[in-house]
Amino acid sequence: MSAPHAVRAAGRARVLACAAVAVLAAGIGLSAGAGSPRAGAALPPGCAQSGDLTIFGLSGARRSVAVQMPACATGAVTVSFHSTAAACAAHGPCGYDGTESWTAAPGGELVLVGVGAPGALRITSGSLFAGGLSALRAQVARTSPTGRTAATCRDVGQPFSGLLSVRPHAGRVTIALGAGQAGHAGAPVAPLLGSQCAGPTDGDVGPALPSVTLPVAVIRAGHATIDLSGTHAYASRDFAGTVTSTLVVSTGQARVSPVGRGGAGRGPRRRNLIEHYLLARLDGRLAVAIAGAGDPRRCRALDACGARGRITVALRGRPGASVYLNADGPARRPAADFLAAVGRGSGDPTAIRVTGGGEAPVAGRVIARLTAPARCADSTVVHAVSLMLSGRRGRMQVALVGAFDGGDPLRTRCPGPGSGTRILAAGTVPLSALAGRSTTVILHGRRFEAGPYSVDAAGTITIALRRRATSVQIYRGPF
Repeated sequence: MSAPHAVRAAGRARVLACAAVAVLAAGIGLSAGAGSPRAGAALPPGCAQSGDLTIFGLSGARRSVAVQMPACATGAVTVSFHSTAAACAAHGPCGYDGTESWTAAPGGELVLVGVGAPGALRITSGSLFAGGLSALRAQVARTSPTGRTAATCRDVGQPFSGLLSVRPHAGRVTIALGAGQAGHAGAPVAPLLGSQCAGPTDGDVGPALPSVTLPVAVIRAGHATIDLSGTHAYASRDFAGTVTSTLVVSTGQARVSPVGRGGAGRGPRRRNLIEHYLLARLDGRLAVAIAGAGDPRRCRALDACGARGRITVALRGRPGASVYLNADGPARRPAADFLAAVGRGSGDPTAIRVTGGGEAPVAGRVIARLTAPARCADSTVVHAVSLMLSGRRGRMQVALVGAFDGGDPLRTRCPGPGSGTRILAAGTVPLSALAGRSTTVILHGRRFEAGPYSVDAAGTITIALRRRATSVQIYRGPF
């Protein structure tokens, strides 16, 4: 599995885990066995009629129950925008006019998680994947001070994962695109916007993103229609425009099942040793120099020819983040081999795969100052970053990448490169350093190419991990 796909898969699993264990201030009485789903229209053509989602390992939630149903989104969302006079006065993103849009793709799943006895089930959280992996398309024109079109940026951005906000409260469920008008609590929400063209952030358009509130009984019955269509205006300091949505999510038949720990599965028995770490420290600063390519064949489409600028990324971790390290291999191997693979023994770690990671909430600041092809200064915040851990040849690497749900650490409202799932900074330590309770790793900025942009990150990020617990799972699987 490639690094980008691994990060997306880990992010989606992480969000599901958050949705399953988060307890909101909601008390919703349901009967898990009350009646059969009411009759309703089948899902649209091309949509699966049954879901295939499993929630793994919910510690402390012995009587958790998942209400699952297939979901399918149709329609599109388009955000139109233009620069404001305030942006121009502040030397921000001035003279831009464009759209960002994505079209829903078939497939998805709605999951509501509750706790309690079957006769008095209390819904605590939920998650909705709908229209996943549909590419975001941006088309943005840049005009000169005289009003003449100077250049156009056309980009296909990172795919939108299709993760919508699900918020249960007082017998009802609010489902929203992004954080939505009703606000957000519970599991994180995937970013909606973001390309290498200039444009607004999710926060700029947030008040205009559609949401709908339905009785939980209607959703629980299955075959529900969640209508997120409409047109709403927004205005921020830098951009103003409209959000136009034709998005409609249809759900299929619901099924209720206890939340288990993965089931028996198929394939050979495997052992998975998990080291659970507390992220005791994450802080540092990266000074990122960017340069656009000189070859018009590479840079013209993104209006990046001759681009120059600097992006400063300052990160400070918030408390409570967890990071894990997995040692995975055949169950017939002795436990000492798995401990050796994570630096805690003298066994044989050969052919035991060591990977891990986690998402770290941060108080981060991103400041961009571009001098070409047009002057632009802007600053945004970053709420989370992802860490990827991997063990190889006696060393462990810790890499920092953009978060699945916290935004891109390089993106502002100005045009410029995105990090996507590329490594911004990385560092290594000997696996033997993990033998103690605490481990500190210094991550150094990396160089990489992002489309027509060259990105050179200088600086360091300090990561400190403190081991909290070790657990072992035996499962069946093909790998």
